[in-house]
Amino acid sequence: MVVWLVLAVPFHSAPGVEEFHTTPEFHVNGSGMGPDFAGTGAVLAMVFFGGSAPTCQPPQQMFLLPLIPITAFLIFSLTLMNQLIYVETSIPSFYFETRPGAQIQARREWTREWWDLAKWQDELVSSLWVVRELEETPEPKRSECLELMDALRLLQSAPEIDEMVEHYIAHKVMPADADGDARHLAVATFWKCDILASWNCKHIANANKTDHIRHVNEGLGFATPKLITPYHLLESGVDP
Repeated sequence: MVVWLVLAVPFHSAPGVEEFHTTPEFHVNGSGMGPDFAGTGAVLAMVFFGGSAPTCQPPQQMFLLPLIPITAFLIFSLTLMNQLIYVETSIPSFYFETRPGAQIQARREWTREWWDLAKWQDELVSSLWVVRELEETPEPKRSECLELMDALRLLQSAPEIDEMVEHYIAHKVMPADADGDARHLAVATFWKCDILASWNCKHIANANKTDHIRHVNEGLGFATPKLITPYHLLESGVDP
């Protein structure tokens, strides 16, 4: 909408205008009944580029000027956004955690804070195996978790993922549960996720296992996503 308004500025300038007004006036076909965007264009030019409003300048020459900072801003924003993040089962589980305890409640707050940021600036994805695990959660937490995950795209399975799961288990990368942690790692790895977000600090977000996991994935021809908790996504490099 912002871009559309900027584009509209030059086309509403009256033909033959010799001077841009610094404040909008109103006219329709010379009757004085509508907004004169010529003045608005001059104000925008001053905001973006400084200085005084241009005079005796054809409106067409101003057409592309406001697009320069807008385009630069959009390109810069895109470089900071849209990481592909696989959401493992423990994330929605901690989002709705009700157990007492300072550490548990802190994880819930970190999870919620991270989620509120990530849902706007990144692409959060998950899988059918996460949904199946959440379906085994008692109510009302089950419904709350499933509703939270409902907006996420589910990554599909593939024969290669089944092979990766078997490979992980054989090389003791993950516990011997074909639909558990090994499956989450395989799905996130196969679909080239940037991050696997998890509170499973024993088998997934465990710095002591990262080198082993990376070595096994390299043997399979895959890069390893960052295996990290919401806390570390909020406070990179700081231990909770």
